[in-house]
Amino acid sequence: TPPTAAPVDGVSYSALLTVPLGASQPLRADRQYVVRVKVSADADSPRNALLVGVADGTESGAHIVGFVRHDRQSDALGAAVGGVLARNHDALQLESGQFAAADGGERAADNGVPAHFELELVLGGGATRVLASASGARAPLDAFVDTDLYGLDVTAPLTLVVLQRGERSRESSTLRLLSATIDEVRVGCDGRPNSGKRLDACGVCGGDNECVGCDGRPFGAAYDSCGVCDGDNTTCCVNYCD
Repeated sequence: TPPTAAPVDGVSYSALLTVPLGASQPLRADRQYVVRVKVSADADSPRNALLVGVADGTESGAHIVGFVRHDRQSDALGAAVGGVLARNHDALQLESGQFAAADGGERAADNGVPAHFELELVLGGGATRVLASASGARAPLDAFVDTDLYGLDVTAPLTLVVLQRGERSRESSTLRLLSATIDEVRVGCDGRPNSGKRLDACGVCGGDNECVGCDGRPFGAAYDSCGVCDGDNTTCCVNYCD
């Protein structure tokens, strides 16, 4: 089971970029959606820990979920995050102590900071799942964000937000937003968009009903040695008959 983000202290982020995330039609609270984002960002900047996420507003109190690309001090690819935004005059920030994070994924062998990464956020359905991959990474990130604390209001106008750790400065990372889309999806029981996996009769995700008995019921009857469903082995001769 993917980990769930835990509270984090001592780190703050400030916004570099906000872009309205349009959808072809109004989103519904009872549906599930996937936001896909591709980003190219300078990996050599002294300030290369970036947060790319989706927020349900750009004012104080808005919620954001997304992915943090770690700097060189971590072996993990990054972290799934959820938090509450705060506005300080013209600056949009994610303040220390206002968010949770779960590290995951694994960098390339040289532990370099990836310049290109892709993000999928699966919204709705009682959970927010964060999936992130990057060029050269050994393993992707896969984690959940607590929707009770940091769930997005998908019916509100959504905004793609890119934040940088610390204050904005001349050292800000050079970044390019390559693409950003949002689509309604059917999420499988494995939490992945359009996987097609469902719970079988035994409650196993993607299973093949192995627990179904000869009577057609889960954990039901079995054939006896005579081939009789739910039999007692008395309807056939074994070795000889009297």
